[in-house]
Amino acid sequence: MTRLLLRVGGVLLVAGWAIGSATRVQEWTDERRLWAAAVREGPSKPRPLINYANTLTHTAPDLAKTYYAEAIRLAEQPGRTGAERTVGVAIATVNAALLRMDTPGGDVTLAVRDIHQATDRYRVAELRQVEAWVDRRVIALGGSVP
Repeated sequence: MTRLLLRVGGVLLVAGWAIGSATRVQEWTDERRLWAAAVREGPSKPRPLINYANTLTHTAPDLAKTYYAEAIRLAEQPGRTGAERTVGVAIATVNAALLRMDTPGGDVTLAVRDIHQATDRYRVAELRQVEAWVDRRVIALGGSVP
């Protein structure tokens, strides 16, 4: 009888793992689903919020802005490491600014200012590259940069 219970328990355990794996596979089929799941599992972590917002920029820009703002708020909370604060605030700020630039009627001047402030404050090399690209883009469109 004990062996039968162990076998049944083992079968149920394996079946549970299989169902869990099948559910996870569905999340990995689409970037938006993947990051939505990451947000559900880690709602207090800035990085999943930023990546989920990135998936929304073309289809739901207002929602993306909300997620960027929440990521910034979370990254600035006490107890975050310097790296979490830098990555969370800087990347979310720059992504939100880029979204603002691409939004019809968006304030390009404000977006450029936000990008420059983020790169000056956090000094992340990759952000300097984005800043230079944005500056070239604005100049090519006949605008000016600080």
